[in-house]
Amino acid sequence: MNIKLHFLFILLFISCFIPKLILSLNTNIISITDTTSLNERVIQSKIYSDNTILLRLINVTTTGCSENQVFLRIINPDGTFNNNVVIRDDRILNDNFCIPSTNHFVEGGIPLDGIRIYALQQKLILLTYFCKLEQGSNVAGLCGMIINWNNTIQNQFDFEHSCTDSSIVIQNIINNNGDGEFLLACYLNDFNQGLIINWSRYTVDSKNGTINIKDHGTINNINTSSQNFRNLFPTEDGGYGILTYNSDKLAIFLYLIPPLPTLFHSSSSSSFTKIRGPFQLYKPTQSFTTLNILNILKCGISFVEFGYNCLIYLNDFNILVNIDFLDSGSIISTNEFIIFNPTSLPTVNIINVDSLYYGGYIILIQNPDNNNNVLGLIYSNNGVLFTDPGGNNWQMPITTNDGISLSYTGNLGVFTDNIIWSIANTIQGLKLITNDLLSNYSSIINGNSKNNLLIFGNSFIDSVNPIIGSMINTTPGPINISITFSNLIELSNGNISIWQTSNSGDHNQDILRQSFSGDQLQYVSIDNENRTVTISVFESTFNMPGQQYYVKVDNGFVKDLRTGQDLLGIRENRWNFNTSITTQDISTGSSSSIVRLTPEGTKYFNSLSNSKKEQFSKEMSEELSKIIPVDPIRLSTSKHFQFDPNTESDQLLFRMDVKGPNNELIGVDSSINSERIARDLNILIRNKDFTGISKGDCSSMLDSTFGGISTPDLWDRYRFILIGVGVGLAILILLFYLANKSEKGRNYVVFMFTIILVDFGLDIAFITVHGHDLKGLYPATVVILSFPILINLIATFMIVTRELKEIKPPENNNNNRTVQGSPPEKDKNFEFREWWKNHAKTALFFVLFSSIDIEGLNILSSGYSGYKRFDAPISDESAKIILIINGVVKFLEDIPQFIIYVIYLVYTVIPAIIPIIAISTCSVVIVLKSTAILGYGIFCPPPRSYYRVQKIKKDKELEDLSKNGKYEPRPQHPTPPPSPFITSKRPTSVNGSLSHDVIKKTMFGRDDIDIEFQEIPIKHPIVIEPEGGRPEATTRLSEIGIVGSIGEYPIISDNSGQNQEEMEVIDSGVAGGEGSSSGYQTRMFEQFGIDIPSQQQQQQQQQQQQQQ
Repeated sequence: MNIKLHFLFILLFISCFIPKLILSLNTNIISITDTTSLNERVIQSKIYSDNTILLRLINVTTTGCSENQVFLRIINPDGTFNNNVVIRDDRILNDNFCIPSTNHFVEGGIPLDGIRIYALQQKLILLTYFCKLEQGSNVAGLCGMIINWNNTIQNQFDFEHSCTDSSIVIQNIINNNGDGEFLLACYLNDFNQGLIINWSRYTVDSKNGTINIKDHGTINNINTSSQNFRNLFPTEDGGYGILTYNSDKLAIFLYLIPPLPTLFHSSSSSSFTKIRGPFQLYKPTQSFTTLNILNILKCGISFVEFGYNCLIYLNDFNILVNIDFLDSGSIISTNEFIIFNPTSLPTVNIINVDSLYYGGYIILIQNPDNNNNVLGLIYSNNGVLFTDPGGNNWQMPITTNDGISLSYTGNLGVFTDNIIWSIANTIQGLKLITNDLLSNYSSIINGNSKNNLLIFGNSFIDSVNPIIGSMINTTPGPINISITFSNLIELSNGNISIWQTSNSGDHNQDILRQSFSGDQLQYVSIDNENRTVTISVFESTFNMPGQQYYVKVDNGFVKDLRTGQDLLGIRENRWNFNTSITTQDISTGSSSSIVRLTPEGTKYFNSLSNSKKEQFSKEMSEELSKIIPVDPIRLSTSKHFQFDPNTESDQLLFRMDVKGPNNELIGVDSSINSERIARDLNILIRNKDFTGISKGDCSSMLDSTFGGISTPDLWDRYRFILIGVGVGLAILILLFYLANKSEKGRNYVVFMFTIILVDFGLDIAFITVHGHDLKGLYPATVVILSFPILINLIATFMIVTRELKEIKPPENNNNNRTVQGSPPEKDKNFEFREWWKNHAKTALFFVLFSSIDIEGLNILSSGYSGYKRFDAPISDESAKIILIINGVVKFLEDIPQFIIYVIYLVYTVIPAIIPIIAISTCSVVIVLKSTAILGYGIFCPPPRSYYRVQKIKKDKELEDLSKNGKYEPRPQHPTPPPSPFITSKRPTSVNGSLSHDVIKKTMFGRDDIDIEFQEIPIKHPIVIEPEGGRPEATTRLSEIGIVGSIGEYPIISDNSGQNQEEMEVIDSGVAGGEGSSSGYQTRMFEQFGIDIPSQQQQQQQQQQQQQQ
């Protein structure tokens, strides 16, 4: 063959096949230390799930011990350094900083001292050390501490295990609470059972670093605890696998520890868990009876097959064995292949192995022929060695860009995108080297499966919706996302989560929008013949326009339908997409929502001091602003709170105020109106267990059954009540106006009576409905309402009893004499008793009403609209008592109630109609009572009943008449109607004698019969007194205006201008006499209850006989 053609054939071959192996190489070298610390080296290296690297550095000394401090360095995924963590603690014994000369533990080919570090969940580090060394034995107690990245020891603890050796493995799956988890395996020689494994599972609280043991168990019949003969790894479902080698049976066995039940994560108790196994995974096929050297290199989740795989090295034969198996213990495949040996030695010294995320392994070997330099070999799961034409398998640089030699250590790791990293020593210090040689490498040959593996990190996924990099709408409404698999699947208990990418670029600040497990059937369903999973998305999830989101699917979200094996998920930032920037109808108004704490949250809040309560409200606002998300300036929590009256247990209500959007604010929520934020808050809280609400210290205490209820608009909620109040007020004003047309009585009482009744009813309603809204409100309102009622009841009883009591008039003295022969004087309360008898029902009703408010007695004595039943002749002394009691009740009930209503409206968070109307009526009552107290008690004459006032007026008129000697009638007013509900009688003359016709009552007890009046000349009788005057003369005015004069010996005669006929008319009109002046005189004497002297009686009798 022509040489040129041969050369072209080689180039064609390389161009067709080698590109699958030779990839674009991008190498980065990062300096970890400088030249001033040449003695430092990395003794341990770990990696977090987000590709953050954790390194522990020590200073190498000739004694084999380092200084008594733990120095940790954190390298962020972008290559920048975080704060250094330096731990100096006297509780860490000095022996922990020394490397044993024999029987030391090796990691990456590097002998370790007594200290171990582990990368827990984000920003937490687990550090273990030996705290109890037993002299003369190889048994030691194990202790640990939780350290955060800010160089703070959050928790220190004793595992309470004494072990000859131990191993710890970190769980990859973080539970819904964000807590980390790890398994401790303690190897111990038991006197009865031989070598055993005591294992314990612990969780680490992400908030305070508290460690809690969850369950524990024991594995027996272990005949070796050598580091090479054991391995621990996390399983896809959140459990653990333990591999051990039994030299008696020449086989490797598997033990499986199941995951914790979901509800058990929140429990603080520990239990004994039954494990599954042992399952025999591998027994060498070589013909030998003993196996001197066996090393279980690596076990973990398989990225190209179902289940798990383990890589085992048979040292004597340079054989690598890859075992693929399920969590049921079933073996899928076993591949044995001879490892490539680039050295002159018969065996290969393997110092470290790590799994590649797209299938296969990277194996570090030490080459003694080249100054023990480290060489990386890349193998597929089937034993295919990856090599490039240059012969450098892993293509790590040998020198820096400055030509400085790199001497690699056994520290090795792989990022989730298959980029490898390692630590190298140089004369300039330690270097971190990364390259992307394997970023597109996969051990899968099938094209579709390989592409899916490179895109999703999962070879079993065919497609997703929405597709990667697509644009979705933020309009509220039902939204679904879906995943289609290449195999038949069923739902499992792994989580699927939707995250919003942080604008800061720090994935630790990404916002969780929703997350739930595959067994939440209300949100997850399977269709397309068991190949497609459809997931419901909350309306609050994609609420921010112009933002990037990604979906993370945990391992074990679904299972393979045929094998029942959990499948891999999708890592963060692989399935990502964006929300569109849309123009929305933005409302600039603000809104508010009511949220409620759980009973546990309420109990915790009440235990806080006042300053801590304010801090709690502030922190809750900050947490919610991150979860929604919204600019913290727009969201605030009210400082005030109230109890929910609709719950049996105490639960507090808070108000969240949301300001309208502001163009001056810079944030992702600048175009989101307050109503949308309030609606999203409600959705987030109601789905608390599946959103970021459950992750916050304060927000996790919100009640998901209550949600976030928008603050009710009073008009929308109570429009009919408000309309009814308005109509009732209008009717009340109309009644007051109609009643006020009559000048008789104090007609304002109809207004007062109604307002007091309404006020009392509102007080009862307030106590019943809102009495438990604030702490201490119920007993205060009950006392303020009850105590004045007791005072009113006692005062009313005393007043009524006093008025009904018969009080004899005092005996007359020289200055107060009665006319000889006159009838006995009536007692003081006679008029009230007569009124009580005639109006017993009305009196009883208002007496009962007076126990509520003593103002009821004032209503009885108001003379309302001229009705007799409201004209109770209450004494002046009782009127004064009523006024005093009114003032006392005002200060004991009305004013305190007003203050309580003000406090309630200020300190509560939910506007309510009852307190608003109650404070209005209470204000009116206070004004009316204050006016009455000031009017009658200070500026006006003493308080009197209307009856007493009218009587005083009549007496005053008679007194004026007596002084002037002439009667001047008062201006005539329309005759007032008779008292309501009283039968009227009209006098008529029948055959010269008087009779009465009963007039029927109208609805108001008034007489509808017209009365005809006959006009007659008004004659003014004069009073003639005897010589020397009359002692103690008293003038009275009868109801029809006739004057009489009484004294010891009064003489009443006619005016010279009045004839006998006129006198008869007057006489007949007064007393129904027979028409004579003597008869007039006699009837007048009888009218005023005066005994007529015997001489005058004889004259009258003679006159009557003569007339007959």
